[in-house]
Amino acid sequence: MSQEFVTRANAEQKNAIFHNGGVLLSAGAGSGKTFVLVEHIAYLIWKHHLDKGRPQSDEYILELKNHLSSIVLMTFTKKAAGELAIRLKNKMDDLLTDAADESQQWLWTQAKSCLDYLSVGTIDGFCFKLIAQGYFPGLPQSMAVVSEIESTQKIIALFDEWLAATFGQKLESLSGVESYFVSHRSEFCDAFVKIFTTPELRLLWRDMDPEKMLDYDWNDFMDVVFGTNHPKTLSESFPSADTNAKGAWVEKLSQLTGFFSSKQTWDLEAVLELAALFESNKNITTGPRTEGEIKDYFAKAKAVKDILKDISADLSAYETEGRVVLAHQVELMLSSFAWIERRYSQIPGYTFSDLEYYVAQGLKDEQARANVSSRYRYLIVDEFQDTSRIQFEIIRAIVDGDFSRLFCVGDEKQAIYGFRGGELQVFKDCKSLIPTNLSLANNYRSQGNIIDFNNTLFDNIFKRGSGYEGSDPHPVEVVPQDCPLDERRAQGVINKHQCEIQISEAQRVTESDMVEAECQQTLQIVQTSLAENPDEEICILYKGLKPSLSLMSKLISNEIGLRAQVKIPYPQDPILALFSCMVEGILLSQQQKVNLAATPVSFFVQNLLHYLALKVEVAELNDRLEVFEENIHALGLIPAFGDFVHQCGLANSNHAGNMAEIERICSLAAGDLEQVLTLFADLSAKKYSIEFQSPGKGRVVIMTAHASKGLQFPHIILGGIHNNGRKVPARDIVGKLPGSLKWRAHLDQKKKFKTPQMIVETCLDNLKEFAESKRLFYVACTRAERRISWVDLCDSNKKDLKYHGDSWINGIRTFEADTQSISKNSELFSTIKLQSSRSEQVLVDEKTSIVSEAHLPMFHLDPLGVTVFSRDKSTGLVAFPELSVTKFATLAECPRKFYLRHICKLEDEVFDRKAAMENTVIEETDEIFTPKLSSSAERGTLVHEAIAYSVTHKQVISLALQKQLGPSELSAVDWASKIVFSEYCSHQIISEQPIKFDLFGQMVSGTPDLVLLPDNGDEFVIVDFKTGRPGADKELPYWFQLKCYAFAIASTQPERNLKRVKIELWFVDTQTIKTESFTIDEITQFLAGQWSKLARPFTPVLEHCEKCTFGKICHP
Repeated sequence: MSQEFVTRANAEQKNAIFHNGGVLLSAGAGSGKTFVLVEHIAYLIWKHHLDKGRPQSDEYILELKNHLSSIVLMTFTKKAAGELAIRLKNKMDDLLTDAADESQQWLWTQAKSCLDYLSVGTIDGFCFKLIAQGYFPGLPQSMAVVSEIESTQKIIALFDEWLAATFGQKLESLSGVESYFVSHRSEFCDAFVKIFTTPELRLLWRDMDPEKMLDYDWNDFMDVVFGTNHPKTLSESFPSADTNAKGAWVEKLSQLTGFFSSKQTWDLEAVLELAALFESNKNITTGPRTEGEIKDYFAKAKAVKDILKDISADLSAYETEGRVVLAHQVELMLSSFAWIERRYSQIPGYTFSDLEYYVAQGLKDEQARANVSSRYRYLIVDEFQDTSRIQFEIIRAIVDGDFSRLFCVGDEKQAIYGFRGGELQVFKDCKSLIPTNLSLANNYRSQGNIIDFNNTLFDNIFKRGSGYEGSDPHPVEVVPQDCPLDERRAQGVINKHQCEIQISEAQRVTESDMVEAECQQTLQIVQTSLAENPDEEICILYKGLKPSLSLMSKLISNEIGLRAQVKIPYPQDPILALFSCMVEGILLSQQQKVNLAATPVSFFVQNLLHYLALKVEVAELNDRLEVFEENIHALGLIPAFGDFVHQCGLANSNHAGNMAEIERICSLAAGDLEQVLTLFADLSAKKYSIEFQSPGKGRVVIMTAHASKGLQFPHIILGGIHNNGRKVPARDIVGKLPGSLKWRAHLDQKKKFKTPQMIVETCLDNLKEFAESKRLFYVACTRAERRISWVDLCDSNKKDLKYHGDSWINGIRTFEADTQSISKNSELFSTIKLQSSRSEQVLVDEKTSIVSEAHLPMFHLDPLGVTVFSRDKSTGLVAFPELSVTKFATLAECPRKFYLRHICKLEDEVFDRKAAMENTVIEETDEIFTPKLSSSAERGTLVHEAIAYSVTHKQVISLALQKQLGPSELSAVDWASKIVFSEYCSHQIISEQPIKFDLFGQMVSGTPDLVLLPDNGDEFVIVDFKTGRPGADKELPYWFQLKCYAFAIASTQPERNLKRVKIELWFVDTQTIKTESFTIDEITQFLAGQWSKLARPFTPVLEHCEKCTFGKICHP
């Protein structure tokens, strides 16, 4: 066996493969990091075998399993984990194919079979595994993971518990601070939801006290809020005006420099004095027009003034009275948090964030940490740049602070999941803790010009602050990537498509105009690209998908093949919309005391079904609504709705999404229809993602930049770049950080003050959001293999258009305007300029409104997986795990009896045992008793058993059975078996053989007594043996069962082409036979008619009432 592990990796990749840990690998886009991870695992297996002396034994296989089980490969998503697992198995296959000798063949054969011992998954999944393995005694090993809505409802319920326990039941009579918690209940609940879904925040709150909550670090406040515009920068150096300088700005400069030179420290008092100066001199920051250091000084002063304008009143109010006013409020907030924290684990159901929180807490126990650390010796973490702080602490605890047991792979430039808790500082901290830092700089994905463009663009904009101005206080370093393939270095196209929006003088270019113009121009880019290369895949990437709806509509109408990621607001899902509408209608019908069909619901449902391409007549729809209303009482809300959807002929391919959400909401609402609607309202701001496809020429993909991570496309078009920097202003009155609040000094105050902690939280969120937006921009551009395109909009006056300074287009323009960047990269800019000479004009009509189309529910454009199917109207929808023929036969007697017994699961005897004895016509009443047998039921069972034995053993009865049967029973058995062998000797005899069959979509099972199949011919016989005397009043369910078995035999044995059946009741005591003949089509029609009764199973058959044991509940 070779002493070297053979790989096709390049030199920098080999450094990242051939090691035993203690490495942080910075892997740029397209550098082959997944390849490195797979090769590294294979290398570890190879080296382990080599270190053990290359044995080939069962003992070594056990050692290999133990070795692999001590390795954990963590990645960010389940999808990525699945892909890694597949690639690892494929790698084992490749190594096995390329094995140089028998020793290598043996190793890679065994390695492939042992791969399942390697832990590959997300860190949340690994936390779940640790808990399930029982490492933390205080935690239940079986934790149920719940959805976001279930977790939210849990926290709301606990907050309500706290309100009741703290203030009693008369919440409406509260006043002052206490009333604030009641009137702003939803805001406080929202805040606690954010806190409890972020483990780091939860830990921070747990260790908080009132004094800490009201306090804050002034220096941190200044650094965060002012950043590079800190007032101290204006106190460090002072420009002076020329002696001949004239203008009002000269006096203003003197005032500014005089003030700033007098301030050596910037405490609260100094900041408020500066705010007062700006307030009393409104235009003091208006400087000269001439470029130079004086103009820059005024610009800095204006930046400080703009910040102070927003916060000075808040700071002043907080210091004078805020601490006193808020003292009681923060005490109550901590009390409510403590209540929720204490009760949280007592209520079943945990989120993935909870798993991380409890594992982090559990690992603080020395024994638990030692046990986990000794079990899992080596951790490999993919996408490490998106690791959260608490995840890092879990990893650190497992390796017991020994970073040589850790291999991390990531890219700082692609840290885009801060909204999920990812913390870029973790990556930077790990860099200083881990023994070795490596990097992969070669890009095998993109052509040379693409790589150069991305290197220079992001080296420029990553250093810039908000609005792509000033500087970023924490910039991400851009290590330039190289194109390792000579033939690709001069390839790659960068296309800027300039587009002028033509509008009338009275018009103003709106955001809608920009989106519409960009969509029109993007359509042209796609059409041109497809004309040049019809097979090229084009991907249009957006930061958010809302602007893509108009483009999707245009692509579909132009018959261009489209695959798109679509975010669907829950209320716009057609099934959820239909359900919500019908629940609202039921409540309305109850209030107005009318039928559901008499409410406006009929109109809304009819139109909704129309958009789903289903035309229903009003009368037919009203009948279905009536059945739905009745089914709610009989079956429950969810089965009734499922039946309604089925009756309408709607197939729902997103059942796992929308119906699962309906079931969750109904479960949480516990049958309260008003609560169902309330919970649906809570879903209004939430969305789910689906993949939409439309046929046509070409291959166009639309998705978010987030979803494109790990993918690559020949041609990338940047979409929505003129308005993707907009921010939704935060209106929360309670923030996530302790002490982050809005407050009033008195009840009459209209505008609330913000605490310094809330000001800091807002600034941090804005900084983080912009920094992450820039990195997301990087991800979008680095998906391109051969071409990057974008649209650059201007108005009729050639003025550049953008909706917000943080939009990506502004970053590109800032980069293009940077003369230093141009001089450094003149060849690249010449290439861009040459390819961007085309300028298009788009006329935006005043009446054009992409927003009106985009704001329509999505199902107006596409049914979102809901399709119309051709339904047999004679059949209904039933949902039993499995239905027996005997149970189904109850339907023949009375649908309501079937409903009570098999849907409600009620036992007959519960209601009237005496009536059951007196009124029920059962077989035992007419039995011919034998003294040996204790009951007619026992007698019937033994006779059936004896006949089955005799039929299958050529008229022989076992001695054991003979001893239990009397002369009359033996005579009955002998009579039946003689007929079988005398009249049906040419038939195949099937006795007491269980059968399962599909009956109108429902699985049904049963065991027919006897089936007689002809060797030739299309008619067969099914027999049911009966003891006792014949009686028409009790035979109805028997005939029903025989018809079911006839259908079963014909449908499960299609090769026999059976067309007719004789069904027979053999009364063995009286030795008489009753026979009926049918075609299989007649049997099918009969069963379809019976099956349709299940659409309204609560319908009674009055003729059966006197024989039924459910009398009291049926007719109270």
